[in-house]
Amino acid sequence: MEAELEDREKTLQAYRDAEKAILSGERPYAYTIGPRNKTQYPLNLQQLRAAIKELFDEVQTLEGMKTGCLMPRTRAVIPRDV
Repeated sequence: MEAELEDREKTLQAYRDAEKAILSGERPYAYTIGPRNKTQYPLNLQQLRAAIKELFDEVQTLEGMKTGCLMPRTRAVIPRDV
């Protein structure tokens, strides 16, 4: 579990670096086909931010499991006849 946490943290940092690069206009993916040039980023900012949020949540969950402080995400429901 420790290795998985470390891997997720490295991936999260790489995604954050990619977000900074996009926001600063660095490192686009560029290619040329004949007389045409195309410049784009591998992910758009919206996809990148969604991936960052997902990875952040995974890191938080793994850290919570490691420390034993993970709050349960279940709730008790009592059905009633109204």
